[in-house]
Amino acid sequence: SHYLKQALQKLSLAADNLNDDTLLNYAISKVQIEDFPKESHDMLRFRFGEYYMRKNKYADAAASFSKVPLSSSFFPKAKYLEGLSDVKQNDLSGALRAFAALAEERRGAGATDTDRVAGLMGMARVYYQAKHWDQAIGIYRRIPRDTELWHDALFEQAWAHMRNAQFRSVLSQLHSLHSA
Repeated sequence: SHYLKQALQKLSLAADNLNDDTLLNYAISKVQIEDFPKESHDMLRFRFGEYYMRKNKYADAAASFSKVPLSSSFFPKAKYLEGLSDVKQNDLSGALRAFAALAEERRGAGATDTDRVAGLMGMARVYYQAKHWDQAIGIYRRIPRDTELWHDALFEQAWAHMRNAQFRSVLSQLHSLHSA
């Protein structure tokens, strides 16, 4: 039993480095997180969350992702996936909290930080899904032009304008999208 736990610990660390889900899923199914060294807990919580998402256990995934601390290098991805898990459960307020926490935490990383922009896009999409068109439009406008998601934000913002019956704004958004 003692050697089995040690072997599974090492197996899970190797599987994480190799990005091998098969080995990681096996290790996760056999060992409790408390059996691992403290320095591996963040990685394991993140990987547990991914495992639960693949199994469509979104409540468990969100709970696991929410336990990844702010100090962890896994925090941005975990917070984003927590928001996605909440959306899958139709917990829009939980998703909004997760995306807002991600955007706020990454605020100091710069306007074009990929994780910050992903948090903003998540917030805008949640507002859109909740049919809060004005809030969605306001968040979409905060997406910087020199990011990969700007075209998506512009397109989705046009749809929010359309749903909000702001047809002239839709036309200006489409002109922006199709300009050189």
